[in-house]
Amino acid sequence: MKIKSIKFFTLGLSLNLCIFIIQGCEKSPVGSEDISLGARKISGNINLNDGSDPTGIYVWLEQFNLSTKADQNGDFQLILPTPASQGPPGGINGTFNLYYYMANYRLSSSLVITKNGEFVFSEADVNREGQLKLPNPLVKFLQIDTKITPSTVKINFSQAIKVETTLEAVHRNVTVVFPKALGRIIGAIFIKKVEDNRIFIIETEFDLNIVGDHETLLILQPPEPRTMETEFKLNEVNLPTGDYEIIPYFLIEDKETPIALFESFGAGIDELGPNYLKLPMRRNGGSFKITK
Repeated sequence: MKIKSIKFFTLGLSLNLCIFIIQGCEKSPVGSEDISLGARKISGNINLNDGSDPTGIYVWLEQFNLSTKADQNGDFQLILPTPASQGPPGGINGTFNLYYYMANYRLSSSLVITKNGEFVFSEADVNREGQLKLPNPLVKFLQIDTKITPSTVKINFSQAIKVETTLEAVHRNVTVVFPKALGRIIGAIFIKKVEDNRIFIIETEFDLNIVGDHETLLILQPPEPRTMETEFKLNEVNLPTGDYEIIPYFLIEDKETPIALFESFGAGIDELGPNYLKLPMRRNGGSFKITK
């Protein structure tokens, strides 16, 4: 097994590099002008059932295709555009789902009602102050643990660095796909530099004559963990010193989440590229450090 290719992306501007912004696009418009929002703003709080950091829980309103993210306390706000800019004359009317999404937790939602392009307070799951009734915390269904051995190395370290990712279904069966993988060997990993969010993508090349695409499909049943692995060498990747997070590339089959919600993240969310990291997911481990 050896490295097939290495790709490098960065948040900063640099010559001869592909530039990508690895951050969520919040589509709730908030103008700088001093205007009255009326009943176009609602707010709420959402958390995770295992006490993990709720930062980045994705909040998405169907029909309007508006999104925002929860902060470190699980708080968020969602603001509708002006009725005149919503499309139908006088604004959108109806009852809609407001979804709360974290990729390895069960999808949850609240109901909201709009009339003439504004939220209707004291109806559905919105109280008279425009606060959403507190939804239950999102329930984890997939535990993700990544171990790096060794986890700290010097820049001239010449031996193989092993990456092991263990997945364990919680409460229900989970189907996971590792694209480009073969057997228990992970097909690709992301190496994210913590200080500046530079992204290195390493794709594995297998020493086999394989025709066409290949992948590993895991059907996980609780409480039976499954482990996938790969390895790389520093002299093949040329990483600078610093702190990193190593993230395996895999996809969770999810029939409950609306396709339009996935599409709101933008193109390439399920492909081997930096947009994949826009998917909010809670992982444990994966820390890696290179010193002088």
